[in-house]
Amino acid sequence: MNNQNELTIYTRMKTFHYISVAAASVVFLAACSSGTDLEKLKGELKVKKDSYIALKSEIDSLEAQVRKLEGDSGAQDAKKKLVSVQDVAIRPFAHYLEIQGKIEADKNVLISSKASGTILRINVNRGDQVRAGQVLAVIEDDLIVKGIAQLQTNLDLATIAYNKQKALWDQKIGSEIQFLQAKTNKESLEKQLAQLQEQQEMTRVVATVDGTIDDIYPKVGELAGPGAPICRIINTSNLKVRGDVAEGHISKVKKGNKVVLEFPDLNQTRESYITSIGDIINPASRSFVVEAKLPGNTNNLKANMITYLKIQDYSVARAFVAPLNVVQRDKAGTYLFVAENGVARRKAVKLGSIYKTDVEILEGLKEGDKIITVGYQDVVDGQNIKF
Repeated sequence: MNNQNELTIYTRMKTFHYISVAAASVVFLAACSSGTDLEKLKGELKVKKDSYIALKSEIDSLEAQVRKLEGDSGAQDAKKKLVSVQDVAIRPFAHYLEIQGKIEADKNVLISSKASGTILRINVNRGDQVRAGQVLAVIEDDLIVKGIAQLQTNLDLATIAYNKQKALWDQKIGSEIQFLQAKTNKESLEKQLAQLQEQQEMTRVVATVDGTIDDIYPKVGELAGPGAPICRIINTSNLKVRGDVAEGHISKVKKGNKVVLEFPDLNQTRESYITSIGDIINPASRSFVVEAKLPGNTNNLKANMITYLKIQDYSVARAFVAPLNVVQRDKAGTYLFVAENGVARRKAVKLGSIYKTDVEILEGLKEGDKIITVGYQDVVDGQNIKF
């Protein structure tokens, strides 16, 4: 760079000298134009022209040298490949298995009718809070009530007859057969009455768990039969997320593994852990069930809501991490390029786990390495680079 500046200054001084000489010659000619010897003037003019030609040749030579030096420097810069680099990341690294699941409630119960008959009353509305044992609906029981009344009358009479026969038998009066018949008749009517009373209880549809009425299916006046759905009760105080994991991951997924739960419809994420792993492989899907407890406030969460489970199946506290796209492969193996003192260097690397756009580098890199992230496809080992 200093040589270039000196050449430029020297060229400018020579040019100034030439201009000064030319100007002096013009003044001299003007002074001698009246009466000066013509031949003398021509001789002096020739000397000046010769000086000018010599000076012009020297200037051209210097300018050519300057252009050559400038051209060599530009060519060297042009040969350097422009790239982008980033420091190798040293940080915790984890791999996640991502599956789709849904929210489930431990207490999600369909309440059905146990008796046949017309629905007389529905005592609840959708959204009501109910307690276990609360009567939700009543089914027609007129025939059962009449049967109970008739049996009760017969039982009262049979009880009186039995008591009299027992009193006589205690006094050793009468036959044993009469006493046993009275006793059997009374006990038979008691059993029949108990059965009718059970049937009457079955006409009362009751809640089996505490929770919220999520849906009511029939209307008052409709006919219900045994097993017909009446309403659904959901208790959201103990929600969980359930998903199916492919059989091939069975060795990696363990009870207690960390899991990140994502709710796309709510734009929320929560952290939990695997609480249960199924012991059966589904023969149709070749998968097994995992469950994770749903922590925190569950007010906005609904049963059957779509959820994504990111199950952590591998983690390390400190790892060399590189962008996956910079890793290349050939017959010799996997490699990437790093920048060392303005030169691209090929580094053979051993890969570990891969997650999304990051890859764990087990061997081949050291702390402080600068990975070439842009232009790595166009460089070769030992090529000059700039960034």
